[in-house]
Amino acid sequence: MKSLKRDQTIPVLTAAPAALTVEPDEIFLLECAGPMDKRYEAEKRGVPPDAPAGNVVTGPVHVSGAAAGGAVAVEIMSLAPAGMGLVGRPGGLHEMPTDGVMVRFNEKLEFPYDPMLGCLGTAPAEGELDLSLCGDCGGNMDVADVGPGATVFFPVFHEGGLLGAGDGHARQGDGEIGGQGVEIALDAVLRCRPVRKRLVDRPYLVRGGRLMVIGWGLTTDEAIVMANDDMVKVLVDHAGLAEWEAHKLIGIGGEMRLGQVVCPTKTVRAVVPMSVFGGRLPLFDE
Repeated sequence: MKSLKRDQTIPVLTAAPAALTVEPDEIFLLECAGPMDKRYEAEKRGVPPDAPAGNVVTGPVHVSGAAAGGAVAVEIMSLAPAGMGLVGRPGGLHEMPTDGVMVRFNEKLEFPYDPMLGCLGTAPAEGELDLSLCGDCGGNMDVADVGPGATVFFPVFHEGGLLGAGDGHARQGDGEIGGQGVEIALDAVLRCRPVRKRLVDRPYLVRGGRLMVIGWGLTTDEAIVMANDDMVKVLVDHAGLAEWEAHKLIGIGGEMRLGQVVCPTKTVRAVVPMSVFGGRLPLFDE
């Protein structure tokens, strides 16, 4: 299996030379560093960290056949813990170990291991995207559904897509309200597939029989409007609904769920059941 190691990272999403090239439907491994790993190691040694905690992504990955104007579908096959779960607390970091089944919150509480990638995306159309931010290419989305069993679709602006993945969490609540999830290094097993025609010009995903369209903005209100408008477009284009019907369907049978609200750009996902499309949603090019 092709792979990239944990030190093969970039601090931004950008059209940098690919570190790995994969073929369509080829399974590969990205070792994703934990955003607090260096700080944790420095604390254990009793020395100041040589760099502040921050997101990096492993990559870039060139997906053969992914062409500008289309999309790349990223199937998350598994996310295995590869380090200590960590959260910030006054005066330092606090350990939240996981065995890949449960996350130990403290001596009395445990929560199920429910891993996700906080940062995932392709190279932006122009320049670079700081990994504290989200944009049309993805980035720091912090959407809890970006985990095993999800297929996440990203716009392709440069040949091959140039995918990066990182900011692992052993679990994270909607909104990332406390400022972090349980930050952890993960081994991500992925499979990618190029798509010629995308549903919308921003990230969207399918998981558990639901379609989710991800909006972003400088405020949560902006993110809600973007996610809603994009979902309305999909419903009009592929569910045979009038625009007013699409708005009402989201309000009656859909959801608006927070991604994160603690970084400069906020994320929200609009969610509807796949059943509303009656099997007519063209996710791929069949």
